[in-house]
Amino acid sequence: MVKSKCNIYSILLVFLFGFLNTGSAEAVELKGKITLLSGGMPATAILHSYGDESYTGTANIDKDGAFSFKVDVPKASLFSLRFLHTTYDVMLSAAEKTTTINIKLDGETLKDIGTEKSREDDAFKTFKALGSIYDPKLRSQFVNCENEDSCAKELHKLLSEYAHELSLIQQNFKGTYTADVLCKMRMPLIAKNVKSTVDEFRKGFFENVDFSDSSIFNAPTYKDMIANYVDFLIEPKLSKENQFLIYFTEKIKPNPVVFRRSAGLLFDELVRKQKEKMLGMFITWYNTGTNKTAVNNPVMDLRLKNISRVMPGQTYTDAIGPDTAGNPHSLKEVVDRSKCTLLLFWASDCSHCREEMPFIKQYYEKYHAKGFDVFAISIEPDPEKWKKFVADKKLPWTNVLCGRTADPNPAIQYVSVSTPTMVLIDSKGTILHRFIPKSRLENHIIDALK
Repeated sequence: MVKSKCNIYSILLVFLFGFLNTGSAEAVELKGKITLLSGGMPATAILHSYGDESYTGTANIDKDGAFSFKVDVPKASLFSLRFLHTTYDVMLSAAEKTTTINIKLDGETLKDIGTEKSREDDAFKTFKALGSIYDPKLRSQFVNCENEDSCAKELHKLLSEYAHELSLIQQNFKGTYTADVLCKMRMPLIAKNVKSTVDEFRKGFFENVDFSDSSIFNAPTYKDMIANYVDFLIEPKLSKENQFLIYFTEKIKPNPVVFRRSAGLLFDELVRKQKEKMLGMFITWYNTGTNKTAVNNPVMDLRLKNISRVMPGQTYTDAIGPDTAGNPHSLKEVVDRSKCTLLLFWASDCSHCREEMPFIKQYYEKYHAKGFDVFAISIEPDPEKWKKFVADKKLPWTNVLCGRTADPNPAIQYVSVSTPTMVLIDSKGTILHRFIPKSRLENHIIDALK
């Protein structure tokens, strides 16, 4: 009984903390007006909230094309409006009691859409456009730049330009959520010493995020920052990755709402970006002390348990499926006869799979005689398309099909969230690696064959 009360008090504390940090919500109306150039009027519009993941609203569209939603908005929040095949993001603000969207449709084709006199939405659109320009440039600097001195100079110049553009939004849209929260959040720290630019940018990437403010989830900006850091800012060194995990989790700890949601975002990105070592560290962190209880996410807990079973160091889980002739084959057959086996989840309509297949075929031909083999599981829904691709490309290894109704489903067992997913298994059945970039695959194969 005491334990039950403690859980209730913890939930209330989380709710209260989140409420106090987002501020009291204000009722805001989103009005829409559809003008038809041809065709029939859509029946309904649907509204989703970025800030409140549980919120979904539906509004009927009348014969004149009018519809409206009334929502409670703390500070400001981004909403996604859907009708027919169109999705449109609009930033609603507690300071603007009514926001109007004008839409022109030609049949089911969107001809024009935009908000009417909304400083908050205009600010966010300007901010979003700026991010779409600078984020790819920043990624390129870290992924493709090789000369240390020239890279530092280019990055310093890029960050200075970005900071200037963000400051212009802050000046032109002063008082908006975008200017006061989002621009501040993304404002880069500019190193005084150009040679220190890379290190200072990495260290200060999250320094302008107010982790006490739960409204940082009201737009995808914070989520994108986590995605960018995991994708290209974290250094591929075990010590650096561990330092970041400690630093980040210490930052989010004081706010229970931010702690819970940030842990979920970080986990999703580590899986999506296939950061094997860092994911292992996160699993260890999650199972340490009271972290699991504080995160309090049953879905995430289940996903972590599932992925923990197929991480490096664990014994592989067998998988069975039919080949192109309908004959069943198991992963065990291949593992038992090989020094190392590449378990591959793929689909013929996956562009990355088609790009990497020639490399896998090259390594198969080069190392098969030395004990390397492949067990490829296609997860596509069209068997005939799969059979044709296997035949046309003359894929020489064991190829089986995994339908969506397969029970057990190997793709689910191995938490294959994207294709291709590659898992390397040694002769004893131990998983060596489960997230393998193309650039490292051959070296991992060579090491496993020693």
